[in-house]
Amino acid sequence: MGSTAPSFRSKSLLPEAEIIIENNAAGCDEEVEVEQACDAISIREVPAKNNCVFYPNPTNGFTDFKFQVSDHGKTTLKIYAVDGLEMAVVLDEFKSAGEYSGRFDASFLTPGIYFYRFRVNDQTSTGKLILLR
Repeated sequence: MGSTAPSFRSKSLLPEAEIIIENNAAGCDEEVEVEQACDAISIREVPAKNNCVFYPNPTNGFTDFKFQVSDHGKTTLKIYAVDGLEMAVVLDEFKSAGEYSGRFDASFLTPGIYFYRFRVNDQTSTGKLILLR
């Protein structure tokens, strides 16, 4: 069997994380050497992405949704059939950064699988909405 890569627990950045060192350049075998080589790297909080969730999902008619907008902008939420046909425009307005919620009446749709597209400015996320009867 091959040799085991050296590992150690980092106390400086993420105390619960185990760092595995393998295939590094010569001189990067110990914790202090790796930390010195990584002085230029910083950890920053990544802002939350725009997202949207429907619940309950699957649903049999009315379904609630909640969404988060990270920056002020044009916000749309649309429902599509599996063939790409737009079935409903749930939301189409400018929103400020924040968390929102709403309710969608899906009773006019036939049972099946639908997709929703949530878009804020140029960021888009897509999810699946299942309608049962």
